[in-house]
Amino acid sequence: MKKILYLITTSLVVFTLFSCKRNIDDNGDVLNDYQTPLAGINGPRALAKENINDLVMLHYLYNGAKLEATVASDGALTEIMNNGNLIYQIKYNGKLATDSAEVVQYYTYNTNEKLTEIAETQRIISLATPAVATKKYKHKYVLTYNTADKLSNIVKHSGLDVPGSAFNFTDYEKYNFTYTGENLTGLTIDRGQITSTGTLGPSQNQTIYSYQNYDTKFSPYTTLNWGYNLHYMLRDQVYGFHLSANNPGKVIVSGTTIPTPVNYTSTFSYDLQNYAITGFGYNFIYKPL
Repeated sequence: MKKILYLITTSLVVFTLFSCKRNIDDNGDVLNDYQTPLAGINGPRALAKENINDLVMLHYLYNGAKLEATVASDGALTEIMNNGNLIYQIKYNGKLATDSAEVVQYYTYNTNEKLTEIAETQRIISLATPAVATKKYKHKYVLTYNTADKLSNIVKHSGLDVPGSAFNFTDYEKYNFTYTGENLTGLTIDRGQITSTGTLGPSQNQTIYSYQNYDTKFSPYTTLNWGYNLHYMLRDQVYGFHLSANNPGKVIVSGTTIPTPVNYTSTFSYDLQNYAITGFGYNFIYKPL
């Protein structure tokens, strides 16, 4: 814990500096330089920073090869607890929509070390004026996989945890994933209520994410733990492509409450090892392992 706090403090200092030393990370490791397109790292690597120009937007902190924390430019902190090669707990303190949130997730695996369930507690602290009472929610994510061993759907059960009252899951979100090869090409999320008998009621609204025009180069997120990428996607589903092997040129969001589809487009640039170093307005900075 002391090491994490030290790294976090160091990274916060980095946020205040320009990139005159952007080629060296906090441990003294030489990083690739996005301003030199042919620069790169030979051998194993990990994503170290995501920048917009010279401003560090997200800093990844490691213990050896294991991701232990991330710090965002707005102060949001994610702590990752590992057991061997598996994540068993993630804590997030930051913003969800317009509120402040404290989120804790516990990961459960089967005997084949496949993630099957995430139990989550979420404490929402309103930043509105006048302040609204703090609320606590419980969520359960149940994951299933297809015959190709890819994540096929997630059912999220949600409920408000009221002190002194019996807890029940009252709402659901069902995520359905589609793929082309190693890339996520579609994510459909249906939302509705859970009946008194515990079954999922009819969908009341739907959001569709389409990830298109993939290249054949390496996504920067392939250097991160899949469980962390899933955690990030569950916070904001537009980033579902973080689960993919390659980089999409277009993301389209549509749905029941989105009368006009929203389009995000990008072109990527790469280093000599074919890892993306720019895309969607970000510069990807790597460190050697």
